[in-house]
Amino acid sequence: MGAMGLCSRLAVERAEPCEGCGVAGPLVLRFHYGSATMRLHGIGSVIEWGVNPKGVPAGGYVEIPGYPERCEECGDDVPGRYVIAIEHERIVGYRTGEGSDTAAVPW
Repeated sequence: MGAMGLCSRLAVERAEPCEGCGVAGPLVLRFHYGSATMRLHGIGSVIEWGVNPKGVPAGGYVEIPGYPERCEECGDDVPGRYVIAIEHERIVGYRTGEGSDTAAVPW
């Protein structure tokens, strides 16, 4: 993954271990929505809109792209695209971003 500047981050459980080292540690996804302060969120976190805001508050349900950080253990790139789901400014989930159901996501 290339440089993104300031963003927000979401830590989730990996669906599969790292292809490079086999570690099944957390997966960290970077995203541009809300205050871009490098804060590490979890599922259920509330999105804040104070400092260095990215995007516009949706108020309802929105899906945004999530970009995986490198494996914390071995430094290998994590393949794939991810979609982060936000409802009423709260992170409610994530999924892989493959297939035709991601056409509305602003990649």
